[in-house]
This record gives sequence, structure tokens and C-alpha cells, in this order.
Amino acid sequence: MSLPTFGEWLAMYLDDRGLTQGHFAQQIGISRTYLSDVIRDRCNPSRRVVNAISATTGVNVDMLSVLADLCPPNLRTWSLEDIEGFFGVLKEGK
Repeated sequence: MSLPTFGEWLAMYLDDRGLTQGHFAQQIGISRTYLSDVIRDRCNPSRRVVNAISATTGVNVDMLSVLADLCPPNLRTWSLEDIEGFFGVLKEGK
């Protein structure tokens, strides 16, 4: 099982909830063009954008940071339970 890219995950999240890129971009305070580039994996989101997405979606910022290649400093301390929870949260989008 491989992790989706940040853009793939975000595209699925928006699609599952019927959200447009324009609406979501406005919610998190970025341009639709930048959000589109993130979704298409043309660029990784900044830490500020990952934090805003986490605050808006309720998905743990450390988990999103892994997908965005902004690995949290405490990643090596995660237990097996944390890692299993990570995959569950991504799948459920919570």
C-alpha cells in the first residue's frame, strides 16, 4: 500500500465533499491557481498552507505534513498504532 501524493489526497477530499477548488482556496486563503498546482503535484504546499488545510479539514497537521514531504520532527517516535491511525484517517478523510 502506498500513500497518495498530497495532491491526490486533496483532490479526493474535495471531490468526496463536493467542494470546488475556488471555494476551498478561498477558505484557506490562497489563490485557486496555487491550489490547482498543489493538486496536480506541480508544487508542494508551504507549511502555512498545510496548517490552513489541517485547520479547515480537521486532518492532523503531522499526517498532512508527511504527504506534503514536510515530515514532522517527531515522526520517528510514532508507534505502530499511530501509523495505523494515520492510514485510517487518510482513508476516512477525518
